Amino acid sequence: MPVEPTQRVRPIFRWYWAVAFAVVWSLLLGQVFIRSEVRLRNLIHEELVSETQHDIEQEFALLLQLRGSELAGASIPPEEGIPSGETPLGELPSRVTPGGVSRIHQAETRTLRSHLVPLHHTRLDLPVTDLDARALKEFQSGAAAYDTILENGRKQFYYALPVYLHEGRLGFTEEFRRGELFGVVSAKQTFAPLEDAASAFLLSHRITFLAFWTFGTLSIAIISFLLYRQDRRRARELQESRFLMRAADQSPTVLLLTDTEARIQFVNPRFTEVTGYMPDEVIGKNPRLLSSGQTPRATYEELWETITRGEVWRGEFINRRKNGEVFYESAAIAPITDDTGRIVQYLALKEDVTERKYQEELLGKQREMFSRTFHSSHVAMVINRLRDGVFLEVNDSFLKHTGYAREEIIGKSYEDVDFGIDRDLIVKLIQDLNEQGQMKEREIEYRPRGGSVSYAHISAAVIEYEGEPCSLFHAIDITERRRAEEALRESEARFRAISESARDAVIMVDSEGTIRFWNEAAVRVFGYEQEEALEKPVHELIAPEEYQERITPGLEVFKREGTGAAMDNTLELRAMRKGGETFPVELSLASFRIGGEWNAVGIVRDITERISARRALAESEERYRSFAESSIDGIIVVDDQYRFTYVNQAMADLVGYSREELIGKDFRNYLPDSSRELVADRYRRRQKGEQVPQRYEFEVLHRSGELKRVEISSSVIPGPGGKPETLSHLYDVTELKRAERELVRSERRLRTVVEKSRDGIYVRRGVRLLLVNPAFIKICGYTEEELLSGRVTTLSLIAPEDRAREEEFERRVDRGEVEYALDTFTIVTKDGRRIIVENSLTRILWEGEPAVLGFLRDVTERGLLEEQLQQAQKMESIGRLAGGVAHDFNNLLTSISGHAELAKLKLSGDDPVHADLDEVLRSS
Repeated sequence: MPVEPTQRVRPIFRWYWAVAFAVVWSLLLGQVFIRSEVRLRNLIHEELVSETQHDIEQEFALLLQLRGSELAGASIPPEEGIPSGETPLGELPSRVTPGGVSRIHQAETRTLRSHLVPLHHTRLDLPVTDLDARALKEFQSGAAAYDTILENGRKQFYYALPVYLHEGRLGFTEEFRRGELFGVVSAKQTFAPLEDAASAFLLSHRITFLAFWTFGTLSIAIISFLLYRQDRRRARELQESRFLMRAADQSPTVLLLTDTEARIQFVNPRFTEVTGYMPDEVIGKNPRLLSSGQTPRATYEELWETITRGEVWRGEFINRRKNGEVFYESAAIAPITDDTGRIVQYLALKEDVTERKYQEELLGKQREMFSRTFHSSHVAMVINRLRDGVFLEVNDSFLKHTGYAREEIIGKSYEDVDFGIDRDLIVKLIQDLNEQGQMKEREIEYRPRGGSVSYAHISAAVIEYEGEPCSLFHAIDITERRRAEEALRESEARFRAISESARDAVIMVDSEGTIRFWNEAAVRVFGYEQEEALEKPVHELIAPEEYQERITPGLEVFKREGTGAAMDNTLELRAMRKGGETFPVELSLASFRIGGEWNAVGIVRDITERISARRALAESEERYRSFAESSIDGIIVVDDQYRFTYVNQAMADLVGYSREELIGKDFRNYLPDSSRELVADRYRRRQKGEQVPQRYEFEVLHRSGELKRVEISSSVIPGPGGKPETLSHLYDVTELKRAERELVRSERRLRTVVEKSRDGIYVRRGVRLLLVNPAFIKICGYTEEELLSGRVTTLSLIAPEDRAREEEFERRVDRGEVEYALDTFTIVTKDGRRIIVENSLTRILWEGEPAVLGFLRDVTERGLLEEQLQQAQKMESIGRLAGGVAHDFNNLLTSISGHAELAKLKLSGDDPVHADLDEVLRSS
């Protein structure tokens, strides 16, 4: 079961407790073992000492019994004595003096114990072994016995007793101690038999102790391990709980825990810092109390859809603090499940990102401002990566001065692009920049592509760009300045010539107002010759009386500071000519120092003609105002705040308000909802300089509530203070639109007539068909696509025998020689049939251009009848014609023959003409 954040678990065991238990157990058991081991060893030693002492006492007593008198009173001369070592009893002389040494071996007396080494008896005045010497030394100090362990290949026990001489007798019991120390009796006894038995017993004792210690230690270790594991688990739970509580309390992130019904169960202190709500104000409530209403509903739907699937949702909310302040939250919400996988709680981790949002917005603005400044600057700028010198960005000014295109530079380095700069200089500049982090202004020589040698002042600084250290170079082209410096002397030489040839008066005065320069134009403008003007006070010479009082204080200020109301300004004033005449002038003044004193140069222009033109302009504006007032179209001017600044009477009549009621009002108030947003949007975009339609239509709202359709034409004009204003012409097209609707209805009716007509109707321009109705298609046999595609023309439909005549006929109609014409001819259909048609034509306008409207009627049957009728009529006419001709011929012949007869009468008989007249008479 998970530990609640407020639960505190107390540990019951520590690992060092187990170590302490093991140490205490080992110490106690070790102490018991050591004591038992020591006791066993002491017992073995006591047993060994006791047994050895007993054996020595018995053996020495037996020795004394056998040869005590000899030992006590015998003496050996020094030359016969044995200086050291051991002497078997069988080799000793029969008399031993006190100065000799007697060594008695166990081999002499078979009654002694077999495990004893030879018994020694040593006199004090004879050389002794090391062991005997140590024993004597101990006995002289008052010791009752001496023993030690010998390690000479096999363990032996050495034991010695003091021998005293008392009243002529030797002994080592208490009663002999009152006598003189006579010597040492000692014996060596091997450990082998006793030690084997003792070692076996000690080994079994140690094995028993080790088994008992091992069992106890393992028991302590197992119990300690179980307690330690439980303690670690509880400590881990405690650590996790405390960590989570500290993390929740100290976290800079808002932590919020809810149940499955979205009721808040826990919030951390950061929640209170961010929202202003105390925990008791929100526990048990829904987090929606933080909602500002600005978070889209789709966000919440996505949230619940995600977390109910058991997945983590991440997103942002726009919430509201307790004080009403709106803030942005970045949130991650995760479901918490129990052991069965069922969702039991939801955990939300939130972070106030309001400042980050503002910073991102600010950073975006700063980046945009940097980008705009970078790219719009007249100073050439370039950004290079420091590690390899690659160009990352250049501005337009850099491209303009170097003559390269952007794609030719971006991604390249100085080694790839030739700017005409010395390579060693480039390396030196980059090295200085890396070492110092910046580079102060330096002058370099470069050569633009395809250009001549130029000069620039460059400076640089190290910046971070796109996460990398880069160099930002600024370059100001000073080629022109260099050329200007070179030309300065020429300019100074030309100044006087220019001044002398200038159309405007150029006057230079010193700090006292005394004229120091007076050009020829000044002579023409003011009428004073140079010798009359030089060294004269300028205000006394050309300033009218009305300015005199203000000139003196102004000169004082100019003398001290080089400034004044007219300085560095262009003013329109009145000046005075030599004869006292005043006239309007435009004066421009600028100050400069010569020799530490202020001087001024003034350019004076006679603006008499300009003033006259200005008056004419004012009169022209008044005329245009009169035109606007009398215009039948509405004319308005709107400022940058949507307010009317001018409205003519036609506009006032259009909306039904007086001009006084409209001036200063928002024009959007006079638009219906259907038009308001469209007109306002185009107005704003036009004010910003964006491209919008100049002409369009919309509706305005009349005072009576009537909607009127208008067409507007607008343009931006400069207003007061340089602010843009919009000038608009409004045309009332309400009636026009109504007429257009009527026209549409009329066109629909006409189309119905055309479609249903039995006569073929068509429209052509030249010989190309633009419109055909179904009856025309039926007559010709072609499809509509074929007729309108241009492959079939009006002339190609006409039979060859009629084509030339009809072509001329149609040409006359096209030229407008006839307004209406009717004709009959034969056409050839698509399947080759010949049809006689009656064609009536009239000129019309079609889509704004001249065209011909034709009506085609199939008169084939009527044509046949008419042809028969015409044939009969022709025959009748021929008969009548023949009779008339015969009659006419008879009349002629009668006249001819009569005149021939008369002629013969008048001729002489031999005249040759008689033969001709006779021939005429015979023929008639």
